[in-house]
Amino acid sequence: MAYHPDTQAFYIPLLLSCERGTFGSDIKREEGGGGSGGVRRTNLIHPESRDGIGEFLAMHARDGSILWRHRTRTPPNTAALTTGGGLVVVGDYDRYLYVHDAASGDILFQTRLPTSVQGFPITYAVGGRQYLAVPVGTGGGQWVTTIPADLTPEKKIAQSANGIFVFALPR
Repeated sequence: MAYHPDTQAFYIPLLLSCERGTFGSDIKREEGGGGSGGVRRTNLIHPESRDGIGEFLAMHARDGSILWRHRTRTPPNTAALTTGGGLVVVGDYDRYLYVHDAASGDILFQTRLPTSVQGFPITYAVGGRQYLAVPVGTGGGQWVTTIPADLTPEKKIAQSANGIFVFALPR
C-alpha cells in the first residue's frame, strides 16, 4: 500500500480470494523445516471477484470512497509505489508491470517481463534522470506457487532467476 499527498489517496494491491484452512498438530516436523502447521488449505475465489482475483485500487483517505480500480486475472505481487510526478506503480503475478496515473487510474505504461514482478519497486535519480527499478523472480514466499495454481490454473509460473529491471522515466 502507498499514499500520495496530492491525491490524498491510498493505493492498495488486493488479492480477491478467501482461504479455508484446517490446522492440526499431527504434522511431522523436522528441525529447520519451518511451516505454519496447516494440514490442508483451500483457496476460494471471492464471490465479488468476477473473472479475476487481482485488484489494484485507489481509495480516498478522508472518506474511504473508491476513486478507481484496476482488475487483473492474477493478483498484484508487489507493493505499490507512488512518485512525486503523479505516478503509481504495481506489478502482478502474471509478469505485468503497470504504471498508472495516480489521479485517474489510466495505465500510462505496461510491459510484460520474463518472470514475476515482486517485492518493492523503487525510484531514484542519477544526473537529473529518474529511474524505476523493479525486482523480479520466483524466489520468495510459498504462496507464489499455491494461490495462482488454485485459482488461476491456466497461468504458469515463469521459471527464472531473481533479478532487477530498471526503466528510465521520460523527461
